[in-house]
Amino acid sequence: MAIRSPTRRHGLLLALIWIIAGCAPLHVRDAGHGHVAGATRGDVLSDGKLSAATHATLLEIALDADGCFRRPRSCEAALASSRDLATEDRLAALAELELAAALAAERPSGQAGAANDNARRAVGTASSDALEAYAEAARASYAYLFFTHDPGERAFQDRQVQVRYFYNHACERFAELLFAQLHANATPGAPRPSASEPAELAAGAWRVQRGNFELRFPQGGSSASELVAVSRLELEGIRTTYGRDGFGAAFVAIGAAPQRTGARLAAVVPTALHAAAAPSPLVEARYLPATVVVRFPGDTLAEVLATHTAIVDVDDPYATAAITIGAHSAPLVANFTAPYALWLAEGRFERQAGLTLLRPVAGLHAPQLYMLQPYDPNRRTVVLLHGLGSSPDAWLNLANELLGDPALRARYQLWQIFYPTNLPIPENRRAIRAAISDAFAALDPAGEARASRGVTLIGHSMGGVIARLLLVESGDALWQDVFAKPSDPALRERYAVLAPYLDLEPLPQVDEAIFLAAPHRGAPMARDLRGRVAALAVRLPVEVVDTLTTVADALGQDLPLRAAALRKRRNSITTLSDRDDYLHATAALAIAPGVVYHSIVGRRDDDVPLADSSDGVVPYASSHLDGAASELVVRSGHSVQDTPQAILEIRRILRDKKGI
Repeated sequence: MAIRSPTRRHGLLLALIWIIAGCAPLHVRDAGHGHVAGATRGDVLSDGKLSAATHATLLEIALDADGCFRRPRSCEAALASSRDLATEDRLAALAELELAAALAAERPSGQAGAANDNARRAVGTASSDALEAYAEAARASYAYLFFTHDPGERAFQDRQVQVRYFYNHACERFAELLFAQLHANATPGAPRPSASEPAELAAGAWRVQRGNFELRFPQGGSSASELVAVSRLELEGIRTTYGRDGFGAAFVAIGAAPQRTGARLAAVVPTALHAAAAPSPLVEARYLPATVVVRFPGDTLAEVLATHTAIVDVDDPYATAAITIGAHSAPLVANFTAPYALWLAEGRFERQAGLTLLRPVAGLHAPQLYMLQPYDPNRRTVVLLHGLGSSPDAWLNLANELLGDPALRARYQLWQIFYPTNLPIPENRRAIRAAISDAFAALDPAGEARASRGVTLIGHSMGGVIARLLLVESGDALWQDVFAKPSDPALRERYAVLAPYLDLEPLPQVDEAIFLAAPHRGAPMARDLRGRVAALAVRLPVEVVDTLTTVADALGQDLPLRAAALRKRRNSITTLSDRDDYLHATAALAIAPGVVYHSIVGRRDDDVPLADSSDGVVPYASSHLDGAASELVVRSGHSVQDTPQAILEIRRILRDKKGI
């Protein structure tokens, strides 16, 4: 049956009915999951426009949302005074509008969205309008989070997460701009006010007061030379970033650089206990994680909303994990990776390590001990020793994993030794032992702190060899090896210059060690063509050459062959040979009783029997130690310390350590 088209008259009739009935504006279509989620969760920070929730709130009281976004101040009075809105909706929308006003106030000066090298170090001075708007946004968010309904009841609401982000961003920018203003207004050469003293300054209609300040900078410093927002940092080359979600703004607070001591690189490295040319004062970590919180006085919602006083707290996330506001406890945001990564990036340790091998005049002359966090007498100490030609950069992922593990972070503090790897092993052992002993003596003269007992040494490659030599007692064995007879007082007095290298005593603070790919019995590679060429390229500082010459002169009459070997200017590579006399003699010394030790060994080829295997540099036979509490063999090259398996094993060992 044929269907006839409607007549012209029927068409006009249908059009007339449609006009009379009006056009229905509602259309429902499938927009996809991502579009709906983005439209629901987007806001002024993520999308540069007001959130759907704030749109709805403004429409509810007959305000034009787009107009409010363009002119936030024109809508705030109506929003703040409205009695037709739920308190939470009103405060959340007010916080977002104030944030929009602050962002708009910054744009003319070019601060918003700045993404250059200077943005990190100099955030600029914004107008008082921006500071005031950030304070208003933080206050509205603060009131929403803590002085309305129980936050726990809103735990599954996207809006609560948004408002927390509003607060954290407002807090971050308020602190950055305030810090920039303080520095801009500071009198050159004048001392900064102590963080422990009350201070107050004006930011437009707001009064800003200093609250808690928990950070401890080197040499008793109480102020930061830089305050770097973690959100500004893009970390590359590190596997994982560790932190804690929560309330507040995460920063890296950087203390003033240590005073120069005459050493060319003393000002570059931030936390040295021993400077290159002369001992420097005891200095703790300079790059500190910090959590900034802006509080508003008042015990009720009305009091909080009425105040124009902002109290700025700077908390140490190692010491404070949560704060109490009103009747609620809130976890503090933290980032434990950023300070460590920034310290490594700005320390340029790899460059120093290379200079030390090839141009010792411009490189490192003596061990330097770095603390990765302020000294804590109640946390056990872990000391890391890198290998040949390396630096603290070698521990990038391991140290980050240890700092990121909440259980280990609560129990341990990390120290790193950066030492000149061009020097012969006996000289480095002597100097590193002195550096560690001096550090404990300065930090804990009585030796009663938990930090000074139960120390764990972790050494990779040559660092593992040195770590083992810090844990043996030689007695008369090395003297007998050199002179082929027992020593007597006359012999020791005549050759007193040898005592620091032949009288080995274990560090009393250490009770555990972990050796990674350590050539305890040397490596054939050190004497093959590659090793000989590398040894020729390595240079020694003049003072070390003079020391070797002095020792050779002392031995010249009685032991001419040993004297001749010393005059060949032995260095780190020659002393790593599997035919080196000193390494051979010390390999026979037992590790001190009471010290538990573990081995982690790399194995490059699984098809080769374990006893004959190697990591490509160190044979298994050289890295294996009888009597080890555990031994883990990892499919790896020589950089076994960077493998996930080795890191997991070290975490296990530290977690299982007794007496914690």
